[in-house]
Amino acid sequence: VLGSFVMLIATVMQFLSAKARWPIVGIGAAAGVGVIGSILTSDNFLWVMAYYGAALMLLLTLSAINLRSWPGARWMIAGIVIALVASVLVVVGFEGFLGLGVYGTYHVILLPSVAFLYLGGRAMRRVVS
Repeated sequence: VLGSFVMLIATVMQFLSAKARWPIVGIGAAAGVGVIGSILTSDNFLWVMAYYGAALMLLLTLSAINLRSWPGARWMIAGIVIALVASVLVVVGFEGFLGLGVYGTYHVILLPSVAFLYLGGRAMRRVVS
């Protein structure tokens, strides 16, 4: 949840004006607290996936909007698509790698997305404000 919240902050700092950032950060913080509460009471990993899925969808949308002006957009979009596909496979119960189960398969499929997200993130500008 904390990692997803940091990703949300990085996204809004990269793409949105100072005025537009804070409402989204506030909503993200409140949702994160709700997800943590849900995890503590239900032990349901799907809430975590929904939370980071929302952050990824925002990043995907803003990356697509800035596709021509941001050099890392293509890498970022590829990484996000892989991560979202991996998440959907968990929801449908896909066990593609024998002996790993649903979550093991999820993490194996998720691995390439990390490299793409890293390459896209390297192209992000440093924001101080």
